[in-house]
Amino acid sequence: MWVNLAMSYYLRMLLSMAVLLVAATYSFGQKSEINVTAYSGLSFFRGSGSATTSWMGSGYNGSSTLNPHSKKPSFFCSFELSGQRVTKNNHLYGIGLAFEALKSTIDIDSAVENAFFYYKYDATGKSTLKNSFITVSPYIGHRLTAGKVLIDLTGGLDLAFSFKGHITGEAVSVDKNYDMSVDYKTKAVVDIRPRLQAKIQYKKAGLLLGYSLGLTEYKNERKTNSYSNIIRLGLSYQLM
Repeated sequence: MWVNLAMSYYLRMLLSMAVLLVAATYSFGQKSEINVTAYSGLSFFRGSGSATTSWMGSGYNGSSTLNPHSKKPSFFCSFELSGQRVTKNNHLYGIGLAFEALKSTIDIDSAVENAFFYYKYDATGKSTLKNSFITVSPYIGHRLTAGKVLIDLTGGLDLAFSFKGHITGEAVSVDKNYDMSVDYKTKAVVDIRPRLQAKIQYKKAGLLLGYSLGLTEYKNERKTNSYSNIIRLGLSYQLM
């Protein structure tokens, strides 16, 4: 209960800070910019706890996937509102506020039943972890110009607050089908990710390429660690 209350408080505080910072950025005048960006790309995990295959189990505590943290890249989507200030020397700083829906899909190679007795069967299938985040991303960088083309090179930090997780899965063994749909809970409430990004803009439209390297540990049932990785490709539009 106290964790949920604290999480709700900090989310409201960070959202308020992001709105105020975006508003403050715009108030500076001619060299302030507001952008909206739609991202897609690939998300996956690295580390000793990540894998390409796992097993799906059922027992007294319901169904589960032993390890939902896949090394295999999965497509994701994200939407971001950002504000930034460009100085006379073409230095820039800003902050983004985003909704992220990240996915991790792992192959199922066996099924386990653990009730009165323990049985393990060969199986084929897939399990998908879906994590939703509200992400605050402060950053700094530098702007290059090539005629009418603007090139922004930035580095910053993603503070991604997880508010929903869900795992679905299907597997087939010799004589049985397995299905699961369960909520996913992790102690990694905040995923901290250093982020590098490049943006090419012509007039008001831009193309972005970025990479985020997760530093926060995700633990599976075997207590081994995984870390998030995100490759982004985005399309942006300058509102102001």
